[in-house]
Amino acid sequence: MSDLFKIAGPDGDPSSSVLLVHGLGGHHYDTWRSSTAQKLWNADETFWPLWLANENPGLDIYVVSYSAPVSRFSGMAMHLTDQASNIVERLLAEPALAHGPLIFIGHSLGGLMVKQLLRSADSKAQNDIRADALIKRVEKVAFLGTPHAGSDLASWGDRLRIMVRPSAATASLVRNDPNLRDLNSWYREWANARGVAHLILAEAKPTVIFGMIVPPDSADPGLANARVVPIDTDHRGICKPIDRTKDIYVLLRDFILRPIQRPKPVADAVVEKMLAILDARGESARAAEAGVERRAIFELARRLKPDEALDLDQAVLELTAAVGIAVHARKKGEHGSNLGDLVDTVLARIAAKTGAGDIDGAAEEADEGFTEWEHAEAERRATSIRSGIALLEAGLGQDILRRDAVAAAARVARIAALEKPDDASARFAAIRERMLTFYERGHQKGINFDLLIAIEIARLGLVAAQDARQRGMTQNDLGVALQALGERESGNIRLEEAVAACRAALTERTRERGPLDWAMTQNNLGNALSRLGERESGTTRLKEAVAAYRAALTERTRERGPLDWAETQNNLGGALLALGQRESGTTRLEEAVAAFRTALLEYTRERVPLQYPA
Repeated sequence: MSDLFKIAGPDGDPSSSVLLVHGLGGHHYDTWRSSTAQKLWNADETFWPLWLANENPGLDIYVVSYSAPVSRFSGMAMHLTDQASNIVERLLAEPALAHGPLIFIGHSLGGLMVKQLLRSADSKAQNDIRADALIKRVEKVAFLGTPHAGSDLASWGDRLRIMVRPSAATASLVRNDPNLRDLNSWYREWANARGVAHLILAEAKPTVIFGMIVPPDSADPGLANARVVPIDTDHRGICKPIDRTKDIYVLLRDFILRPIQRPKPVADAVVEKMLAILDARGESARAAEAGVERRAIFELARRLKPDEALDLDQAVLELTAAVGIAVHARKKGEHGSNLGDLVDTVLARIAAKTGAGDIDGAAEEADEGFTEWEHAEAERRATSIRSGIALLEAGLGQDILRRDAVAAAARVARIAALEKPDDASARFAAIRERMLTFYERGHQKGINFDLLIAIEIARLGLVAAQDARQRGMTQNDLGVALQALGERESGNIRLEEAVAACRAALTERTRERGPLDWAMTQNNLGNALSRLGERESGTTRLKEAVAAYRAALTERTRERGPLDWAETQNNLGGALLALGQRESGTTRLEEAVAAFRTALLEYTRERVPLQYPA
């Protein structure tokens, strides 16, 4: 239910009629007066529509009243579209509003209500001359803190609907609601085509409890020749100027009284002439049979109006082609595409708006449909990739069962390629992670075949490596895995390969590029040489191991990494011990003792009980 109250006006015909529409939880009187000023003066003196009437006695000023509670606990409310239709009927029933220019001022939800009631009147105008006359007399619209794209507060209430029980009015304000997008698209086209003047005020301060009710992006309806004016107040205060000097009142007063400067319209006669030519050729009738309404053809003609670059004949040619495209869009929407429900649904929406002349809205439907397709395609692709990975993982299990390490490594590389198709560095990291998993399991659980798979994955990792750092890292990993497997085999081939891999790593992992990485690889090289030297006769490998450990200790210092330093000291002691057992004299053995004692400075029973000698 809605009501209409006349606040002021002249005895005769007014110069214009101003209609104020309150917002969510608003009141036809209290919305438009300052609560702060009420404490200082008489309440009527803070009711700014009366200021306007006193300064401009030729204005008729009305306030619209309707039920718009925030929650159903506070009362019931109709949905935006139903309430707007109700207000339209109330306005049409008011004899004093049958003549003269109309100016609407809407606060918050009231701004949306203004747009919706104009849309309802526009639809009704096809069969009701009163509605047709009303919309033709709308000259100006002011939006005060209107959430054209919805409000985050309403979205919050929607998420907490069990506790808050938002009313139908609140539900109309949910952020990014498709109905609001559709309404705003319609209004932009309708208002821009008619040259309606606008004033758009947006709050610049958050409220104390709920923060910013209408953010700047939602306050902007995207109208031609209308810029958003930020006001230094919050959502509640944007419709309540304290006195006549405040910018809210000054801007509204100026907007209401300022003469409209409309752009020069193209003569309707020219557009009608274009339509008459299409009528004579039968194009309009064929378009109507396909569901393209005459107002759609009119809109196309208006956009293709002749100008300096386009004469009448060319404009008619372009218009005929445009109508053909509109007819094609209608047919595609009706007959479907055999490309699935998504495409057919979007094509149907495009067809409906094209047929009604909402060309911008049809384009938005196409954009939204493509976005929806992108999301669906991304989900389909993700599902497909997961399916492929599951099949490769199953094959990997069979490769392990049939003891084919090369095939297993190849599947790991293919899994990484599916997981990271566009990121070479991420793909390399995924391959290395799987290699380390197989290495750890093989090393800790004693499974030699897992070590063999780790070796083959590391070889493929060299192919995937993108730079010196990654190549050096992979060669080092390969050397460690080869050494671990070589220690368990009777032959020396794996250990010799481990030595070669570590030496190759040192050509990439230089001391200058990364001192600690270089020292780590020197330590690993020493381990491989030491194990190989223990199996071979002679002392060459053991001496090389001692040299590698001592090189590592130049960067693996006690200060940088106490336990790494102690590990290398312990390894050095072992190599010196093996070397001393093969040489005459006690020098090497004494050096071994010194290295072991040095290692024990950090290898304490408390810190490394398993490495501490019993």
